[in-house]
This record gives sequence, structure tokens and C-alpha cells, in this order.
Amino acid sequence: MHLPSRPTTEPAQHHSGPLRDPSALIALGRRQHGAVSRAQLRGHGISRFTQRGRLARGLWVAHLGAIVVRPIANGTAIQDAYAIALQLPPGGAVSGVTALDLWRPHTDVGGDLPRLAIAPHSTRPHIQGVRVLRATEVLPDSVAWHRGIPLRTLGDALMDLFTVLSATRAKSLLDRALQLHWLDADTLHDLAPSRLGKGRTGSRTIRQLMSHASEGSHSEAERRTAALLRKSDLRGWIANYKHRAPTGRVIAELDFAWPRARVCLEIDGWAYHSDRRAFELDRARQNALAADGWMVLRATWTQVTCEPGALIANLRTTIARAARETPLLGKKRGDALAVSSRELAQRRATP
Repeated sequence: MHLPSRPTTEPAQHHSGPLRDPSALIALGRRQHGAVSRAQLRGHGISRFTQRGRLARGLWVAHLGAIVVRPIANGTAIQDAYAIALQLPPGGAVSGVTALDLWRPHTDVGGDLPRLAIAPHSTRPHIQGVRVLRATEVLPDSVAWHRGIPLRTLGDALMDLFTVLSATRAKSLLDRALQLHWLDADTLHDLAPSRLGKGRTGSRTIRQLMSHASEGSHSEAERRTAALLRKSDLRGWIANYKHRAPTGRVIAELDFAWPRARVCLEIDGWAYHSDRRAFELDRARQNALAADGWMVLRATWTQVTCEPGALIANLRTTIARAARETPLLGKKRGDALAVSSRELAQRRATP
């Protein structure tokens, strides 16, 4: 299968003959956000010797193997994409952090991510500052055109990054992508098969991420927390406890609550604070609980699955401090703290 033919505005398309008109070069630079290839410069009658001289005098700037002609601004994602695309063979595409920045601008994904590109396996392009991944087949639906630039789709750009990052960094990026709804567990599973297989770069990391995405949901984190609490010596907790105002209005539904001690544990799955509105609502809810005398503790998926001992110890200390006169701890189930009839009915209704 082949990629769709390049549009007439594709930046790698060169003029058929030498054009020495400076205004033509300036216009080309503006169309490509300042980035031009060395081959394009030669096509405008500018020799390698002249190119080196202008670079040495600071009139132009070398950037990702291309040349930025002034006074065009340097350092934007679209400029990076042009600089990379100009050096790609037919069938190649820009990927990695550059593609993310263009598909989802002004979004902080945390940390420094590498610039990537994808190219057919039969080619061996070298682009300064860019890691080029070679693929046996670059599927047409994995590439989309953006302002004349072939870009990996958002999901495929993420998958390319997953294959080259460490497992820890890849999980962090996946969590952020899930929070931002850039992909979900089903999409990850749909995109994964072509990247799996013996000897494939990053295949082990991809398998770990598939498991991580399936297990890291809020509901799964709650189930694991409930199992952890059942095995511990903590008593008196109620899952999905509805805290109500004196009028009966539900102020908040708490993941796990010790009502008599006014302590609750909230579980943050990977979808936690998926957007600004969710963040604001959560803070208002937590403030309302604090004003009503509740101590709110939070636990992440990593704490539930990898640091259960520390989580239980923190809970034990907090609950004991909050209920000094009526300890909630006991070595047997019969030592559990007595609760009100309403709380008992709520507990019985909890699956």
C-alpha cells in the first residue's frame, strides 16, 4: 500500500530550475515557516559554499538538518515539522513530540520527548536531532496531511513514542494521554498488534502498557483497594459512602469512608483530573468536606498496587489520630466500631 500523493503545497517539492530571485527565496521561507532544505537553496542558485558562509556569519541558522532563513522566527513546532519533512523520503512522516505539538498545541505532556520520524524500511534517511524509525509498511490511515506536512496521526505518534521511551517514561506519557482523552485502552489495543512481535523495538513496553491501561481504571483501582482493606486490620469503612448535608442533600460520594472518624480515602485512577473543570469541581468538593470536618486522603494506582503497606500504615495513623477516644482498629472483625443504623444500611447495600 502507498501513501496518498503529496499535495502541491508539500514542502519537499523543489523548483525545477535555478531561481536566483531573492524575493522567491523569502516567499518560500515564509510558506515553510522559515525552514528550507539545502537542496531547495541549491535550486535557487545558492551553492554549498555560499550556504556555509551565510551560516558562519549568522545570517541563517542550521536547524534539524535544514536551514532557517531570517527574519523568520525559530523554534516553533510547525517549523520543526517542515525542517524534518523536507528531508524525508516519499512515504515518510513526522512523528514524536513534533506531531503531538501540532495535533494538540499548548498541551503540557511533561518532560522532554524525542523528535521522531517514520520512513519506509527500504530507506535510510539521517536527520540531525531526529530519530528515524523505519517501518516495513507505513499504512495510509496512520498518516494525515497538516498544512502540506505528512504527520503521523495522534494515536500513531503516541505509539511511536512508546516504542522508544523507557517503560517508566512510557507509562507516564500513557497516563497523561488517557487523562487528556487522546486515546483509550481500546484504541491502544487496536494500534498495538503491528508493533508487537519478536525483535520489534519497544514490543515489551507496548505489552506492559496494554496491561497498564486495562488495569489502571478507577473502577479497577477501587476493587483492589477494597481487597486491600479487607486483608488489613482496618475496620469500620464503607465503600461509596454518601455524605449528606443536614437537609439530606448528597454533598459527596466518597470512595472509602470511616464516618465516625470523618476520614475518607479517595482513589485516583489514570483518568484523574482529565480536564480543568474536573479539577475545579474536585477542589470545591474537597473543600466542602474539609469545612465539614473531614480528613481527605488520596491514593494513586501506583500506591495501591506497588506501595500497599505504606498506604495502610498512613491510613491507620490518620484514623487513629482522628478517633483517639474510639479506636477503629481491631485484630478481629468483631472488634469493628459500631455504626449508626443509616451507615449500617449503606454498608449492607454496598456490593
